[in-house]
Amino acid sequence: MSNTVAFDNPRDASRDADDVMAFALAVDRLNHALRRAMPPLRWGASGFTTMDALARTGPRRITELADAEHVSQPGMTGLIGRLAAAGLVERSRDPDDGRATLVAVTDAGREYLDSVHDERARLLARRVRELTDDDRAALFGATPALDALSTTEATNDEGDDDE
Repeated sequence: MSNTVAFDNPRDASRDADDVMAFALAVDRLNHALRRAMPPLRWGASGFTTMDALARTGPRRITELADAEHVSQPGMTGLIGRLAAAGLVERSRDPDDGRATLVAVTDAGREYLDSVHDERARLLARRVRELTDDDRAALFGATPALDALSTTEATNDEGDDDE
């Protein structure tokens, strides 16, 4: 893995590469710190992120979910089966293709997601309270940009430096 960040414009590379690398490391470290501080997810990270994606984007086919989560289709089928048995997701026929199945999150699944998001927010709130007023303002001011980053679809070849 390379420690460089690729940019389309070479001028951007020299100006922003160090900032992007520092930001990426900070996001990684925060993610790891929050995951260590949280109790284990009852349905695992894949179960949580799959249900969260369904809650945000609506019903999807298992093949789409498997691709999005970078798991095999049989693996996703098994996960969906466990989540469905627990009442957290439901399957229905795809109205555009009767041979295909759509998966949607249920009200119980949304309650589970809400409980995890609430617990993470409480944990983060304790840490945010320890920041200076200026750091809190900067952090909260970055919320729209962070949200935009989290909803931007990226492919594996964007900015890939492994070549």
